[in-house]
Amino acid sequence: SDREDVLYLLWRYENSLRDISGTQQPQLKWKDYLAPESNAKRFSIEHIAPQTPKSGFQQPDVDWDGNGELKPFSEVCLNRLGNLVIDSASPNSSKSNDDFVEKWKRYSSDSIYLSQRKLDEYFYDTKVPVWDMDAIKKRQDALIEFVKETWNPNKYYKDGIG
Repeated sequence: SDREDVLYLLWRYENSLRDISGTQQPQLKWKDYLAPESNAKRFSIEHIAPQTPKSGFQQPDVDWDGNGELKPFSEVCLNRLGNLVIDSASPNSSKSNDDFVEKWKRYSSDSIYLSQRKLDEYFYDTKVPVWDMDAIKKRQDALIEFVKETWNPNKYYKDGIG
């Protein structure tokens, strides 16, 4: 399913961040991905901008394609790859539908996931935690580059030898 593909991609991305020199987090194990010890430790997909914000705050309409056509943020941005991050089932359910700023406090300090800690790289102003269409687009572009690099057939098949 698409959900399983996205979870696998986010798992691989998280492990790629953990491969970077100086990282203190161990790799997420394949065994834990396939058969976690408990349901609470099962990997899940977290929506960075919540699907149904507790506060009722709604993002303004957005023009994703740049053609002047505004559409609801919830329809255009919520389920984009750039708005999804790996989490464990238990912390994910505790974050639930908190607004982004509340989630951000946990992402930036308490999270064991490096991909959550790095979200500030996609803010317009790295000191101001705003998760909007532009941040989602920037993160999605970075994830697409990761996919292209990770699954680049030219890295594995050269001159008809493979």
